Amino acid sequence: MARVRLNPVLSSIDSSLGDLVFYTRRGVQCVRKRVVPANPDTEKQRETRNNFTLAVDLWKGVGGIMRRCWNGHAGGGRLTGYAVFMGVNIKRLSAGLGAELFREFGEAPLSFLSCSPGNGPGEIECFFNVPQGTGSRHVTLFIHGRPSGRPFAVARHDLGAAPSPPYTVRGLDPGGLYSIYGIITDGPYREAETCSMSLYSESTAV
Repeated sequence: MARVRLNPVLSSIDSSLGDLVFYTRRGVQCVRKRVVPANPDTEKQRETRNNFTLAVDLWKGVGGIMRRCWNGHAGGGRLTGYAVFMGVNIKRLSAGLGAELFREFGEAPLSFLSCSPGNGPGEIECFFNVPQGTGSRHVTLFIHGRPSGRPFAVARHDLGAAPSPPYTVRGLDPGGLYSIYGIITDGPYREAETCSMSLYSESTAV
């Protein structure tokens, strides 16, 4: 840091000129050389950025009761549901785990969810079990992936009330890896007021 003596006509400068940055500190005009932050772009940094982008994709792509359930779990304090969701899921993704897309919000979860490559190109088969006593409840699957490095929005599949497995997801990128999340709600997803925690599975498409 260097101090600067200005022409009396000028009182202060808060700007930059070439590689120099002028600023005022405690009433004293100072100047320093512009510093460009280092960006080594390490594998760890790329992984962190990818995990952050993935978590944001999920939050933006799902909406509905998911946001209300996370807002409910934020506890009404200073943290928002978004902040809680991001904090939980960036840690999970960094640990190589699937995201926690939903938390329990009034419904029991699926007994299990397991997905595997289907029989035709671009297909994944999803097997699941709805607990007893929830026959009128609806099942919804969310599919998310980045096939061939391209952005891929979250796709929602409403299976209706008491669906019979397996459910075949079609129209996927052959060879692409996909994350699948399954939940139970009290009605069609757009109208749902309660939801279960999500179960996670992953599979490549044929």
